[in-house]
Amino acid sequence: MNINYEFSDMIGSSYKNGNAAFLGPHTVVAPVGNKIKVFNIKENNSWTLPVQSSYNIVILEISPSGKHAFIVNEVGIGMFINLVHGTVLYRMRFGDKVKVVKFSPDGKRLAVCTSGKLHIYRTTFKVHGLFNPFALVQIRKLSTDHIRCLSWSYDSKLLVCGGDDKNLWIVDPNKKLANLTAYGISGHRGRIIGCYFLNRETLDVCSIDDRGELYTWTCELSPHDLVDKSDNEAANEEVEMINYTRGSKDKVTKHLDGNVYEMQLTSACYNPKTKIMSVGYAHGVFLLLEMPSGIVIQNMRASDFKISTLALNDSGDWLAIGCGEGSNSQLIVWEWQSESYILKQQSHSQAVLAAAFSPDGSLLATGAEDGKVKIWNTSSSFCVVTFTEHTAGVSAIAWTQSGKAIVSASLDGTIRAHDIKRYRNFRTMTCPRQTSLGCVIVDDASELVVASSKELFEVYIFSLDTGDMIDNFSGHSSVITKMSISGSNLATISLDQTMRVFNIVDQSQFERINLPNEGLDVKFSPCGKLIAALTYDSAITFFDANTRAEIGTIDTRIDVDSSRLAGEVIKKTTSEKNKSFTCISFSPDSLLILAGGQSNFFCLYSVPDRMLIRKFMLTLNRSLDGVRLDIDYRKITEFGNLENFESSDEENDHLPGSRKRRTKLPGTEKSDNGERSFMPVMRVNAIDFNPTCRSFAVVSTEGIAVYSLDNKRRFDPFELSLDVHPKAVHQALENNEFPKALSMSLRLAKLELIKRVICSIHWERVKFVVSQLSITYVEKLLKVFADEYHFLFGTQFHLFQKWFNAILIVHGGALKTATGSSRQQIVAALTALQHIISVQTQQVFAPVEEVANTLDYILAMRQLKKVDLYGEDESDPEPEIIELDSD
Repeated sequence: MNINYEFSDMIGSSYKNGNAAFLGPHTVVAPVGNKIKVFNIKENNSWTLPVQSSYNIVILEISPSGKHAFIVNEVGIGMFINLVHGTVLYRMRFGDKVKVVKFSPDGKRLAVCTSGKLHIYRTTFKVHGLFNPFALVQIRKLSTDHIRCLSWSYDSKLLVCGGDDKNLWIVDPNKKLANLTAYGISGHRGRIIGCYFLNRETLDVCSIDDRGELYTWTCELSPHDLVDKSDNEAANEEVEMINYTRGSKDKVTKHLDGNVYEMQLTSACYNPKTKIMSVGYAHGVFLLLEMPSGIVIQNMRASDFKISTLALNDSGDWLAIGCGEGSNSQLIVWEWQSESYILKQQSHSQAVLAAAFSPDGSLLATGAEDGKVKIWNTSSSFCVVTFTEHTAGVSAIAWTQSGKAIVSASLDGTIRAHDIKRYRNFRTMTCPRQTSLGCVIVDDASELVVASSKELFEVYIFSLDTGDMIDNFSGHSSVITKMSISGSNLATISLDQTMRVFNIVDQSQFERINLPNEGLDVKFSPCGKLIAALTYDSAITFFDANTRAEIGTIDTRIDVDSSRLAGEVIKKTTSEKNKSFTCISFSPDSLLILAGGQSNFFCLYSVPDRMLIRKFMLTLNRSLDGVRLDIDYRKITEFGNLENFESSDEENDHLPGSRKRRTKLPGTEKSDNGERSFMPVMRVNAIDFNPTCRSFAVVSTEGIAVYSLDNKRRFDPFELSLDVHPKAVHQALENNEFPKALSMSLRLAKLELIKRVICSIHWERVKFVVSQLSITYVEKLLKVFADEYHFLFGTQFHLFQKWFNAILIVHGGALKTATGSSRQQIVAALTALQHIISVQTQQVFAPVEEVANTLDYILAMRQLKKVDLYGEDESDPEPEIIELDSD
């Protein structure tokens, strides 16, 4: 039994605050809370780096080489990370909130702006004999206000910066130029949002402020006229100093219509190759401008929320747009030339309450308080479809056994069944009386849908085929919290401290089981032999499904380990008494059970031994309440906890997108603009195991975290020895020893080697090579095919078909008889490969078949036209000539 589950990905969140950036031409990197999400648009997949910050990330800067990144959180702690391996190389504290960070184009300098100070660091790897990738070169105090934008010249000799003081500063970061030390430019009437050097040939600068005023500043000197101090002292000549004059002024906001308060410009970016600038506004509109003329190329609306960040890729064809903040954020990649979306991902705008894997484990469905049901692809982490028919929050979701439909229950009193193939709502079921629904499940035959009411304490049974209500029954005296079904047995648990087991075929057969405390969750084991009941005293009680006898109990009270919230005035030990786990989930083999709830921790227990196996911590993000085990006593004053007080000095709280907290709405708990939305409480809302048993999903305040046994980014060699190395693989390829080369590349687990070996083998030899591999290497090969199909084969789908057919023909019997963890891995790989083949069928074979049918139709019409013109068909047989004898 393998329990080495590790954090794999964060599904359901694409962007939260901070700035997005391009990594290469087709990859977008965006911060998601205290983590970093990477989207590879070309290969249609995404992943989350295994790096966590102690607070929300607000700044992300990628080095010119594309191998490293520098991130800064909201309290001014920076981290230098390796993007290839996902490791933290160095941490540093700046002592103040950081507004902007930029690498120089040559990668030798790093500029950091904190408040009105400009810090210049030299990128090195050893300072005074110690490892330190950044050595401080100079600090300049340029303003008393915040500096919010910064840009380097293309030769890395100058930089321009601007901020809230409405002034521009041209600075020599190396202190080596004789032409200037620092040059100030004034003229703006609003705080500066963006400032850039226009091209490589000149030192001209353009700048734009939040009022939409675009300025260009011209300089008579060129980059070649800059003189070093050492050369000037040797030549003893007078040097011409840098001087800027205003070239042009344009009001970009004049191209927009609307309220003047909505015309606040919030973000800007510039591409020097195409000389295109993009600006975004607080009401979701962005413009594309041609520089330096300022002509508007495109005027589009991306969202109804504030555009927080903009980024153009190197070619200038794609524009990455980060809209909104927090849970209302979304990430868009826009191709402006064709005016089409390349990527559009949006998370739920409110808390996610339910999640469920499809029967094959390839899809994950989520339901949230915003009334939406989203379907996510577990391999690519992209949202496939969003259903918006519900008018209130979605409380529960369930899949049919075939995986072709998803059923959701909502607080609006309706149950909706959605077709996953056609993406439509094909059935709507309503209760006889208006009520809010709290739970929904589907039976094993996918014929019955069972739902429970939150106010009436009743259970309703509907037919999925007709949508009619078949029966309803009651018995509980309080809210039914959860339900579970196995065969014809239905188990319900309630806050009235009882659990009832019904027979949905014969209602006369039911049994009431008294619980020691209020019931929170109930689950049948997949084998159907056990019933697990979770109560408010953090106890998981197991019952025999046939005799209803109690088997044992797991006390999880100590494992909850909940923290003291910032607004609580009681002690931590007292606060723990009213917190517990609220949801449980069995593993597909019925040997493990997961438990999570009102805590930053969730636990994995062994069902046969009834003991704790592993304890997981969800996040280190202190921007969420409930992460610290205890409050920070340094912030406790006679007036209360300082974390509950507004420390912002912004006055423009009426503007859209302002970070200033508004007055809390009285009587509200969620979706308000007050303290509760400022520091959300960390908790687990739902847990579900993947049917393949290779992963599970945990729905929390941060999003949907996926923990898996298959870590794609980890170097995991197999049966490694001294004679197995890349040179040995190359030598085996030269000697045409293909089975040996393939086995060694699989043992090294290096994708580049595996791809080279596969491409070196002729398709006619594939079956022979596969026959020489043992079943262990075949399992590894299937997993590599499933995880890295696009990298290994790309568009060579015919080569993939040859390899896959050969594996099934030669090792099909051995794959069927596999047991244990190897069987789970084979099932997961085959499920992913089945999805790949279905996508191939839709993208390749279906168009080919359509073209073939079109050609047949054209040929048939051509034949009919000839018949109409000449009165005969070319396909008619020639008349038979009969020769008569002379006799």
